[in-house]
Amino acid sequence: MPPSRRSRHVSRVTKPKSTTTTPATARRTRSSLRANTNNQDDSIDQNPLSSALEPEAPESALAMTVPQITAAAAVRVKQEPSGSTLAEASSSRSQQLIPTAPTPAAASTTTPLTELVTDLTEVVRGLRSEVSQYRQETQILHNETRTSRAETRALRDDFYRFRAEFRAFQGEIDELGLRDDIDTIKETTSGFQYGLEVLGENIQALNESMVDIADFREEVVGLRAEMDEGRVQSEDARERLDGCVEVLEGLTEQIQEIKMMPVTGVAANQQQRNGYYDQDGSDDDELDDYDRVRDKVNRFVDEMTGVLPAGYRICF
Repeated sequence: MPPSRRSRHVSRVTKPKSTTTTPATARRTRSSLRANTNNQDDSIDQNPLSSALEPEAPESALAMTVPQITAAAAVRVKQEPSGSTLAEASSSRSQQLIPTAPTPAAASTTTPLTELVTDLTEVVRGLRSEVSQYRQETQILHNETRTSRAETRALRDDFYRFRAEFRAFQGEIDELGLRDDIDTIKETTSGFQYGLEVLGENIQALNESMVDIADFREEVVGLRAEMDEGRVQSEDARERLDGCVEVLEGLTEQIQEIKMMPVTGVAANQQQRNGYYDQDGSDDDELDDYDRVRDKVNRFVDEMTGVLPAGYRICF
C-alpha cells in the first residue's frame, strides 16, 4: 500500500536514515510505539482538548506497515502539547470536575442580604401607598379650602353690602331729623316707666290706707249718731274726734303727694269714660283704678270737712 501524501510529508520532515527495515528495528519501533500510545492515552484522559483534536487511533497498530507507523508517530509527536500546557489543561480540568462547596461564610452573608432587600422592598411599597394616600387627602383639603374661601368671600360681600345699606339708612335718618325724635321718645319712655313704678308704690300705699279710711268713716258715723242721741260726753268726744282728725290729716298729705306726681298731674287732660276718669284715653287699668280711688278720696275729704265742724259745734 503506497503511503499517503501526509505520511510522505511527515516522512520527509522526519527524514529517516534508512528505509530498509530489519527485524530488530521493527521490534524497537513497535515497543516505542506502544509506549507512546499508552502515554498518549493517559494524556488524552487528563486533557479533553487533546482528545477532541486528535484523530481516531487505528484498531490495530500491528496491521500498519512500518512507514505508516513511523509517520503516525511523528504526527502524534507534532500534535502533542508541551508539558506545561498539558499540566495546565489537566489542572483546569480537575478544577472543573471537582465541585466547589459553598463556604459557611458565603451562605451566612447571602441570607441577611436577601432578607434586607425584601424588607426594603416592603418599606418602599408602604411608603408609596402612604404618599398616594397623602396626595389624595391633600387634594381633598385643597378642594375644601377653595370652597371655604369662596364661602368666606360671599359672606364678606354680604357684610359689605349690609354695611353700605345701614350707612345709607343712617344718612336718611339724619336727613329726616329722626334721631332727635328717637332720643326724645327714649327719654319719655324712661320717665314713663319710672312714673309707673312710683305709681305702683303709691297705689299700694293707698290700698293699705283704705282700711284706715274705712275704720275712720265708721268711727265718725258712730260718733255722729251718738252726738245726735246726746249720749256722748264732751271729753270722750274730744279725744275721739282728735284721733279722727290725725288720721284725716295723714291721708290728706298722702293724697297731696300723689297729686303732685308728674304721672298723675294730668287732671286738665282727663276724659270721662264709663263714669270713671281715663288718663289721655289710655286703656291702662292701673291708672283707671288710681283715678277711681282718688275720686273717692276727694269726695270723702269733702264730706269730712263738712262733718267735723258740725261735730265740734255740737260737742262744744
